[in-house]
Amino acid sequence: MDINDPSFSSTENGIYELLSRGYAAIEAATERDLKLPELGDIIGQVHAPEYISQVLSGWKPFYLRSVVNIPDRIFEQYNRTECFTQMGLFAEIQRAWITVDNRLFLWDYLSGQNFQAYEDLSHTIVNVKLVRPKANVFVSEIQHLLVIATSQEMLLLGVTIDEKTGELSFFSTGIQISVQGINVNCIVSSEDGRIFFSGNKDPNLYEFSYQLEEGWFSRRCSKINITGSVFDNFIPSFFSFGTHGDGIKQIAVDDSRSLLYVLRETSSVSCYELTKNGVNRCVFYSFSSMISQAQMLNATSPLLDPRTTQIVSIVPIPAYESQQIYCVAITSTGCRFYMRGGRGPISHYAPSNSTLSSTPPSTLQLTFVRFPPPMQVENYASSRNYPANPFFLQNQSTSQQQPERSSAVKTTPMKCSSLSNIYTSDLFFAISSSNTNEGDVVCCTAPEVGRIANAWQSGTQPSLIESSMYVPIKGFVQDIKCIQNSRERNELVSQFNTPPPTFAILTNTGVYVVVHRRPIDVLASAIRMGPSLSSGIDGQVQLFFESVGRAEGCATCLGIVSGCLDQGDFSHAAANFSGSTTKLAQADLLDIVKKYYIEFGGKAFIDQSRYNNQYDSSSLEFVRLSGCHDGLASSISRIIRNVWKNHVIIAKKMQNKRIHYAPAFNATEILKIQSGLLYLSTFLENNKSFIEGLNSPNTLIGSSNVADEIAVQAEHRALSALLLVLQQIVEGISFLLFLNDTGVSDFHEIVSSTSIDIQKSCSNMTFGEFFTSKRGREVTKELVNSLVNRHLQSGGNIDMVSQLLRKKCGSFCSADDVLIFKAVESLKKAKDTVDIEERQSLIELSYTLFKKAAHVFTPEDLRLAVEEYKSLNAYTTAVNLALHVASARDDRNQALSYLVDGMPENDPRREPFESRTKCYSYIFEILDSLESQMSNDSSAIKVDVYDTIQRSKDELFHYCFYDWYSFKGLTDRLIEIDSPYIQSYLERNSTKDMKIADLLWQYYAKREQYYQASIVLYDLATTHLAFSLEQRIEYLTRAKGFGSCHVPNSLRHKMNKVMLSVLEQLDVASIQDDVLIAIRGDMRIPTSKREELSKQLDGEIIPLSDLFNNYADPLGYGEICLSIFQCADYRGINEILNCWESIIKTTHENAIISPVGSSPVEAVSSTLKNLTLRFSQSENVFPIEQIIDITERYAFDQQGEAVATGWVIDTFLGAGVSHELIFIVLNQLYDRREKPWQGKDRLFFLIKEVTHLLKLWHEVSVRAGVAQTSKPSFDAPLVLEAIEKYKNALGAPDTATKSCKENLISLDSEIRQTY
Repeated sequence: MDINDPSFSSTENGIYELLSRGYAAIEAATERDLKLPELGDIIGQVHAPEYISQVLSGWKPFYLRSVVNIPDRIFEQYNRTECFTQMGLFAEIQRAWITVDNRLFLWDYLSGQNFQAYEDLSHTIVNVKLVRPKANVFVSEIQHLLVIATSQEMLLLGVTIDEKTGELSFFSTGIQISVQGINVNCIVSSEDGRIFFSGNKDPNLYEFSYQLEEGWFSRRCSKINITGSVFDNFIPSFFSFGTHGDGIKQIAVDDSRSLLYVLRETSSVSCYELTKNGVNRCVFYSFSSMISQAQMLNATSPLLDPRTTQIVSIVPIPAYESQQIYCVAITSTGCRFYMRGGRGPISHYAPSNSTLSSTPPSTLQLTFVRFPPPMQVENYASSRNYPANPFFLQNQSTSQQQPERSSAVKTTPMKCSSLSNIYTSDLFFAISSSNTNEGDVVCCTAPEVGRIANAWQSGTQPSLIESSMYVPIKGFVQDIKCIQNSRERNELVSQFNTPPPTFAILTNTGVYVVVHRRPIDVLASAIRMGPSLSSGIDGQVQLFFESVGRAEGCATCLGIVSGCLDQGDFSHAAANFSGSTTKLAQADLLDIVKKYYIEFGGKAFIDQSRYNNQYDSSSLEFVRLSGCHDGLASSISRIIRNVWKNHVIIAKKMQNKRIHYAPAFNATEILKIQSGLLYLSTFLENNKSFIEGLNSPNTLIGSSNVADEIAVQAEHRALSALLLVLQQIVEGISFLLFLNDTGVSDFHEIVSSTSIDIQKSCSNMTFGEFFTSKRGREVTKELVNSLVNRHLQSGGNIDMVSQLLRKKCGSFCSADDVLIFKAVESLKKAKDTVDIEERQSLIELSYTLFKKAAHVFTPEDLRLAVEEYKSLNAYTTAVNLALHVASARDDRNQALSYLVDGMPENDPRREPFESRTKCYSYIFEILDSLESQMSNDSSAIKVDVYDTIQRSKDELFHYCFYDWYSFKGLTDRLIEIDSPYIQSYLERNSTKDMKIADLLWQYYAKREQYYQASIVLYDLATTHLAFSLEQRIEYLTRAKGFGSCHVPNSLRHKMNKVMLSVLEQLDVASIQDDVLIAIRGDMRIPTSKREELSKQLDGEIIPLSDLFNNYADPLGYGEICLSIFQCADYRGINEILNCWESIIKTTHENAIISPVGSSPVEAVSSTLKNLTLRFSQSENVFPIEQIIDITERYAFDQQGEAVATGWVIDTFLGAGVSHELIFIVLNQLYDRREKPWQGKDRLFFLIKEVTHLLKLWHEVSVRAGVAQTSKPSFDAPLVLEAIEKYKNALGAPDTATKSCKENLISLDSEIRQTY
């Protein structure tokens, strides 16, 4: 056995169906998030609803986290300004900057520290920009370039950041170009490091080109006029100044589409395609065309008056946010012009379904105008307490304004500046100057993503629902930057894996850090505010659920549970805009969230739109699951989304053409994901009893409402699947982290030690497949194998690996595999050692380890282990291991119940049953092997093995063992077995197997359990098994015999009842046997028919009615018919007499045609005598009066010389009928004189019969030597009276009557003498 054998690996049968279901639920949730309408679909409607102005501060879309004043050193530098100054923010390196003439100062705007200066310039600085460097131009430490434009030149400075101290360092790159004559007003860069700039009043667009080294035909750096003519690059800038068109106001780059937008002084917009060697203009959109289109869409509005309105900013919309909307133009009045890109004439009425393409647009068309919120005249004076010497101090006003809009407050159009911008997730910041010159006004709007998604999922056309607010700041805005961003367009998703969008607003007084409230933050704030409101927490949470829907509300609750909440919203409560809040501990908040997740999540129900009220086995598929389930699926999918579809391992081809394997994940990232999922898992485990669907699937079993019962079962199945997936992901991440940091071997060595097939699977497998698929589990096992092998090779302790795996990821990758490896190693050593005691010790150690890992054994694992034990002659150990593995693989003992229930088809218990019987098969192979060996050693081993088997308490194994006995033809041994399971085995199998059935009554009889034996015999006689009729009669006879045996008094009454049934069946079986014998000897019946009838009768006992109607009566078996009448206690006199007549007639006819034998009368006499002897005790079958009448009529018809007088009397007397009874019957026949006993001849015949009877009767009564008690009673008076009657009837004797009358006279005399 090889430790590297892939068959020695664990599987977790039974979980893959749940994992697949959970995986499908996560995929469905991801699909729902991906299908959320993008911006182009949301603004498809011409008119958008009014802005939502939240009154309660907790519901506002933004809050102020902090304010950092400008350091005093900056004011000192500002006071030295002689010519020009400006300031701004570098969000990428967390610095604010200010230029004072030719000097540049920077500081950390969040802490107010880390003051630095760059003063090596001789000309006034006119613009500054921080950009990314081109790849492979500078050393890797330089991650940013500082582009500084002065009045004469533009240069690049390399910037590095010390990771520990956060201090900046500047490096001269030696790269600079002349910009003399160009008053640089705008600098932008693309992600690949290209730098573009423009000058004030200059219509040309320039590129600052630089490279690593100079080429044959190119300098290391140069200024390229990319929009002018070829000659413009050779003409000094001051010669071409102002000669072409209008100047450029703004440049914006869309890296996602490789587009560059230019906004000119005339408010026209040009779009350029960025190519490798320059730019190509693809669209020009004039301001007049925009306004005309805007007025067509929104009729006439003062905010669209071209005389007072201009475009102040152009904002590209990245392709990952919208594939339809390319850019948004912001007007001075605060309007937003949303523009679609197209490749031909398009209509704004129909949303585009085109996908992202590398082809640049040929047109831009305004398709939607979003007007700004009303601008309030009054400002936020109540919150504006300016410092004594504010930076850029201007005229101030003390007018006041409340944050909330009132109908009495006047509004005025905005005067937006070029700093107005749109950021991630369509967050809009409008920077407007106030009429009082006291400072700028910042208006912020944010889409209500939850409301939009809820409208879409409910089937209604979503529209752009936005909430708005005014941020109270002090001073004039100098710059605004997003310092926390996300590339995820769906905020409902991004809130689970990225911090909230955060903005730094730089004014002349300080830096205001403003944070956007995501839905998760809004819910937490609403809960925080609830106690101070009349509606309470219930009202606030209910309002939130109504706005976003049940599923999203539950997902948001779980987002709080998983630690996605922005704690800064609470920790900086003093900086919030308005309203009171209540301090809540994190534990209190989680308790509240748990309550509403359960209460507001709704219940599962049957979706009647897809279901026809037919409750069948598939009805679970028609259940619409609750918000709790959908919210949980969404939460898991969003937390894991960043890696779910990513590969776990990457394979890199090295220079030596070898493949190097490395983790494709960032340990910090997946550790953060695991943390969130662990919070969820813990929350669900701790609250299982409160969440319907997780507590128990049988909650409503027995309920009258079947639909509710089905719904709860479906909910339980779905939630259990998600909980399992959740646990598997958490442990799967632990395994990957453990694998990446084992301390034994590097990641590449572990992966490369597996098979080629596994290596391919590793490099192609995504996280989702790795965590939930069967193939992922196989890969995991092989990686564990490899890890253990490497650990053993390094001389490590395998127990340590096992304990770590069990602790970190016990259910994902079985730590028991390690135990299997150690057990295998023990077996290897046992085979190699010659010391008997040491060998036995190693065998016992391996068995102990195998037992611990038994629940992960596969049949192949067990086969290999059994073979190893057999090779070591450890047969008993092999048997014990097989029994233990069988039990471990069916810990709920489903296999036994499956067998007891008759092994129904399509039953889920079939799998554990087959798994256990497969384990037992190895034991039977051992028994076969031992039975074939004849040595003394094998005999001793055989005894030990059988003793082990007998001691086993595995009931199912005993049943399989007994089956093996039967299969081997050793059935007789079964009744010798003294086991608590043999009786139930025999009882259960007796209905299916004749041999077992025959053994069962013997088993009872041997143990003197006669009542049970009788029952078994009765059941055998009446069973459907293929017993012959003879066997059945034998069983009934044996049962009848047991009826006379001793049984306990408590069973005697039951035994008597059984005996009644036995006797009844025995009578019927005997009649059936008579019919069978008669048919077999009946030559009237064709051979084939005779065989067919015999086959029908030689089997199960047939009811009497069927025997009579189908066999005895149609075939004319009168005697058998009489037996049937007797057994059935039938009293239909006509049918019975017809049967007697038929018997006499048939006997007479058979005697006539018989070539040999007695005469017909003799034959009839013999038959009647036999039948009388048989049936005379049954009144219903033997009506004596009618039978004598029938016989006498037959005798009258058969009179002749060869027929003796009185043969009828002799026949019945010979059969035991009394003289007196015959006399009474004949005397009555004479007296009644009914047909046919009318007429002289027939009456004379009766007188002769009576005379014969009386003569015999008198002779017997006076016969000497006979005891008086044995003599028949003789009623002399009655007889004498009758004789006198008969003599008178005969009258004067004639030739025919003379002899009869003389006999009567003689008899009369003798009687009188005797009595």
